[in-house]
Amino acid sequence: PLPKTIPAPIPKAESKRLLLPERNSNADTVIRYLKGRGIHDVIIRYCLENNLLFESQKYHSAVFLGYDKDGTARYGNVRGTVGDYKGELSGSDKRYSFSIPGSRPSMFLSLPSTL
Repeated sequence: PLPKTIPAPIPKAESKRLLLPERNSNADTVIRYLKGRGIHDVIIRYCLENNLLFESQKYHSAVFLGYDKDGTARYGNVRGTVGDYKGELSGSDKRYSFSIPGSRPSMFLSLPSTL
């Protein structure tokens, strides 16, 4: 017997190219914005020094990057420093989202209470 329907072909997982905006020559606007949001200097500095964060040249937005195991940027999240713009860069792969790795294995995550 013939099948009643023809199954659709399974699309191949295509690797999209992450499109990064041009970097600004400094990150002053992003640093000011993040400090105003209560982010500690040590965290901001760590992210800048490890290429997890930079300031875009055109809009002076904060660009947060995520990397694959080979160290290739595969994800980019953008936060406007003025207004409430939030978005992802074209070609972002959420499997590699922005993260700050821990310094040692841990089974616990501690978050400050907002109550």
